[in-house]
Amino acid sequence: MRDAEQALSRLTSRPAAGLKVIGQLPEATMLRVETRSGQREVYSLLRNRAHSNVAFMLGEAYRYQPGLDTLTIYPGVLGSYPNFMFNVPAEQVPEFVAAMEDARDAQGFEKIVDRWGIRRSHPQFWQYFHDLSTYIRETTPVEEGVLDMNRYENL
Repeated sequence: MRDAEQALSRLTSRPAAGLKVIGQLPEATMLRVETRSGQREVYSLLRNRAHSNVAFMLGEAYRYQPGLDTLTIYPGVLGSYPNFMFNVPAEQVPEFVAAMEDARDAQGFEKIVDRWGIRRSHPQFWQYFHDLSTYIRETTPVEEGVLDMNRYENL
């Protein structure tokens, strides 16, 4: 898993101007990394939207700076409303990261989703979705809650 985390670190601290895939990602994406032995780790990929000013509730479009958006990768499940999920075998994490770095537009991102994404129509969708709850129960039982799939996107 250490190699996977090292590879994933290449996606952080880069603005969307240099990592175009950030513009395609929803707000909260879960990344499930699974080893050959069946163990798994879960990471939260959080899209940080950059604004020149957040003092006003209206007119976000005037202050939003998409080229400065960044990605935070947090070990564990952070958030109650996952928007999407990827399932990546541990040995494919470097490939996944390279694909994320190379994706320049919606078609490039679509290839990533087709290969590793878990859409609502995926035959194992519920298995993976419920496994997030199992992971939370195993790792942070005191903070355990129910994930709401109401905002889950079918990229």
